[in-house]
Amino acid sequence: QDNIISRIFLKAGEYRNIILSVRTPYNINPVLISFKFQIYSQNTSDTINLEINVLGKYEIDYVTENYYIETYIGEEVIFELTIKNTGYNELTGIRPILIKSPSDMNVTFDPEILESLKPGETYTFNIIVESSSDMSPGDYYITLYVTTNEIDGDKVSIHVFLKQRTEMTYIGYIVVIGIVILLIILYRKYGRR
Repeated sequence: QDNIISRIFLKAGEYRNIILSVRTPYNINPVLISFKFQIYSQNTSDTINLEINVLGKYEIDYVTENYYIETYIGEEVIFELTIKNTGYNELTGIRPILIKSPSDMNVTFDPEILESLKPGETYTFNIIVESSSDMSPGDYYITLYVTTNEIDGDKVSIHVFLKQRTEMTYIGYIVVIGIVILLIILYRKYGRR
């Protein structure tokens, strides 16, 4: 506002390009800014009406780098998904959306929605993953993305490795050994007759 170029010397019939550089504040909302460019000389003056349409930039990124978790079958585990508003405008109505998960796995979000996130701020959603006790050990994947009222984030996949408890493995071994011993005893008692 009120920036003045003191002098530019021009000969008759000569022209010169003038480049205007306008900086907008970092977190300005989308807006149309109108201003005037005025030129004066000894004999004449001219005014040009100019406008700048500040579009802003909506952008969301994931800060979380490791998308791998391990848990035991039948247990609940919490995965922390951290997001950051890397755009120039405030984001509203931020929420994770589940795209795909195993049918025997219950996935919930805490909180389900975040009202707003200012530019440069980060926030962490807790993704609560609970596996059914009927699931087999192995690798499973949960696919989701974070959306806002303004923009959708990229899809991400969380790799969930389900482990079986070692106690259950030992119990399984004991049961198998017990059955083998029982079969040997039965064979010796009734098998030789």
